[in-house]
Amino acid sequence: MSRRRAVLLVANTAAPYSRGLRVARSLAAAGWEVEIAAVSGADVPDEERDGDIVTRRYHPSGPFKRWSGLPPTPKPPTKLLKDLVRRADRGLKAWLWPLHVRGWWRTLRRELPPADLYHAFGILTVPIAVELGAKARRAGRQGIVVYDVIDAILDSNNYANVPPPLLDRYRNKEAGWVRKVDAVVTVNEALADHCETATGDEAGLIAHAKRGLQTFSRLRRSCGTTDPSSRIERFAQNRRERRCRHRHRR
Repeated sequence: MSRRRAVLLVANTAAPYSRGLRVARSLAAAGWEVEIAAVSGADVPDEERDGDIVTRRYHPSGPFKRWSGLPPTPKPPTKLLKDLVRRADRGLKAWLWPLHVRGWWRTLRRELPPADLYHAFGILTVPIAVELGAKARRAGRQGIVVYDVIDAILDSNNYANVPPPLLDRYRNKEAGWVRKVDAVVTVNEALADHCETATGDEAGLIAHAKRGLQTFSRLRRSCGTTDPSSRIERFAQNRRERRCRHRHRR
């Protein structure tokens, strides 16, 4: 029987990414074959290893490669053409958000082998994780998708000047993606609350995962249930207390 395979998706070079490595090491210690799938960069190797963990950095490809910064954007010769290109660029970025990672997604679709678990760090990795999970299930793997809420980028200063109607569109896309995952983990109450607000509390499992990803069965036991149909909605634990909320799936 082949080993269970986990892919940790990171939308940067992961050079290094400490949270990703902690999760990867937890999975590797539990017997998983682990790959961190990151983005290529000028000063980092395409592949490197940390014990049993391999980090592979995939090069953006296809028509969206330019928005990843490769190659340089074109420079039209006249002011009119520059203005047209700028407007078209803004329109594409708005309509196809997040445009800058779509070239990376395209390469992952073509080159990344199927897995039993996709751990998606940040919202920029969730759409491709959901897609790859479905593809993996068709190939006979489990294709479980876990969304790790590492930040709330739509609430950050980077999006402070985005027009409200467009920001609402982004939020709706975010919520739709998150509702398709199997579980959600995060590191604090604020991000857990953000995810519940964004999705209407329909995302499945929201767990504080400061010490790496636990298996679903261990989380259920920690919550006092072994029923595989139970839906764990909130799990938080520290040295003094454990709090959990769960209910049966409908």
